[in-house]
Amino acid sequence: MDLKSKFCPKPFQYLEIGSKRDDGRMPCFACCPQLVEEEVGDFSKESVEQIWNSQSFQNIRSGILDGSYRFCKIEDCPEIQSGSLPDKLIIEDPVMWDIIKNKKTKLDYGPKILNLNYDQTCNLACPSCRTDYISHNNNPSERETIDRAGEKIKKEALSNASEIIFCSSGDPFSSQHFRSFLSEIDFNTYKNLKIQIVSNGVMLTEKTWEQLKNIHGHVGLVCISLDAGSEATYGITRVGGNWKILMQNIKFLGQLRAKGEIERLRLDFVVQDYNYQEMPRLVDIGHDAGADEVFFQKIVNWNTYSPAEFKKRLVYLPDHPEHQQFLQVLKDERLKDKIVNPGNLGDMIPKNYQPRPFNLKNAIRHTLIKRIRKFQLFLRG
Repeated sequence: MDLKSKFCPKPFQYLEIGSKRDDGRMPCFACCPQLVEEEVGDFSKESVEQIWNSQSFQNIRSGILDGSYRFCKIEDCPEIQSGSLPDKLIIEDPVMWDIIKNKKTKLDYGPKILNLNYDQTCNLACPSCRTDYISHNNNPSERETIDRAGEKIKKEALSNASEIIFCSSGDPFSSQHFRSFLSEIDFNTYKNLKIQIVSNGVMLTEKTWEQLKNIHGHVGLVCISLDAGSEATYGITRVGGNWKILMQNIKFLGQLRAKGEIERLRLDFVVQDYNYQEMPRLVDIGHDAGADEVFFQKIVNWNTYSPAEFKKRLVYLPDHPEHQQFLQVLKDERLKDKIVNPGNLGDMIPKNYQPRPFNLKNAIRHTLIKRIRKFQLFLRG
């Protein structure tokens, strides 16, 4: 796959802070660690400024700018596999274009998108994520580490950020720390800050929403992970959840979306042998809720499966015993719907998803911009 003409802005905007390891490190990443494994810093010892322009971070940025994407797992990246990366020459953001034009890897601004993944507390014990329930709420030592990380973010990174993601390491509404963090954000101070919520949805009730009035009007994307299209399958893929409550909460979120109180609603589905038959049902659920997007992605092994057990989950591989049945499911007309984002299954599911509708004027403008920039780069040699 030739990516030399493509640009991924993520390592130039995004910083993910991971949870504490056994050796005390809090590793940081330039992308999802399952897509870019290279650690860019240790949040327990280094400042945000040191991490943001570390040599590891700059190496990853260099791999984007030279088109090699050498630190990326290309076959697993949803943006690459769904063909969503923009052409370098039509990037309109002047900061990003300056980076591309001058091949900048050291940045004079801080991270714009913060993904806070340092608390793994969750109300579920999904087999694709963990082997048992995890909660740091009542562990004084763990809470001290987590709370200290939160204070450091507020002190060193919050003023530069335009978006904070809560959180893909657990559930933000199960975590006492993240609930407090959310409730304490002063949007009079951080006027342009947007919140992205990543949740299993069970605890994101109408009552919870009302308790967090300060974030109303400041929530961009809400991602709810289901990994099922029925209550029976949900009991396997989302251990500890409650399907009926989840459906009520998704309906409520759909109402918030319809009123414009959240900007976008997405339903997520991690594809595996247990649930692939129900992929089309997710589209139905998405339509019923008024979701903007239903998002599919391949299952990842977060060290919860043995290699042999993990292989059983990989129904999208040609040598899987149920692969032909999987291909039949992909022929379902519902998977051709415009709200279906195929993610890293983009080479198997037709992509009709368009987050931004086609605009002829924009297309003409982009063509002109591309030609002008090609000529400018040619003159520079």
